[in-house]
Amino acid sequence: MRVAPTGSIGLTAGSALLEARDLVIDIPERGDGAPLNLPIRAGSCWGVLGPNGVGKTTLLHTLAGLRPARRGQLWLDGEPMTEMPRRVVAQRLALVFQDRHDGFPATVLETALIGRHPYLRPWQMETAADYAAARSALIRVGLGGFERRALDTLSGGERQRLAIATALTQDPALFLFDEPTNHLDLHHQVAVLDLVRGLVQTGRAAVMSLHDLNLAARYCDHLLFLYPDGAACWGAARAMLVPTALERLFGQTLVAGEVDGQPVFLPARRA
Repeated sequence: MRVAPTGSIGLTAGSALLEARDLVIDIPERGDGAPLNLPIRAGSCWGVLGPNGVGKTTLLHTLAGLRPARRGQLWLDGEPMTEMPRRVVAQRLALVFQDRHDGFPATVLETALIGRHPYLRPWQMETAADYAAARSALIRVGLGGFERRALDTLSGGERQRLAIATALTQDPALFLFDEPTNHLDLHHQVAVLDLVRGLVQTGRAAVMSLHDLNLAARYCDHLLFLYPDGAACWGAARAMLVPTALERLFGQTLVAGEVDGQPVFLPARRA
């Protein structure tokens, strides 16, 4: 089966939590590329795939409203995002960055509580319910008992899980993850993606940039391919996981197989 280099495949109708309409992300010194028309619906998990430097992080920052698009619009819950207060946007979507820089000393619990800030009035202190939400989120990512630990004592993987816990504390309908498995060992990669799948099954939605093709095939029901020449292709995962399209995407010959009913792709041995 051939997958077209630009456009959508196998998408269904219905209202979207977040919708990109003719969206062109702004990458300096690069042409416009393909406009994106992406309906991110409740109960869906999108994987964003492409080689390094193709614009995956830029896309997620644009979807979060943190970076202006070159063209097009973003609609959040049926409203233009640019007309919504940032506090309201932050109540509806959360972005987990790939890299973070600690601006000031803080504990693990204080960091997780940042997720409650969109719900607080100016100078309002966190409530007991806010603390309970933060502690629950820490437990869900395996950081229960870390509440008093200082950030500078955490490993890279622990910091990544803390960032995810902060997003859980924020309690949005839509999660945007930039490389959520970054710094994580295999056990925690699977645990985090199982957690994301559980969130989606409760009626939320997730968009994740990933480098691991097999994790994307296992956990995502929709995929977006971003190509270096600016082309893009998106749709239901079952229609997207085509070896010829993946080989063009990554510039790598692949061997396709199946394990436990799931597609698996491995790089072919070089001659």
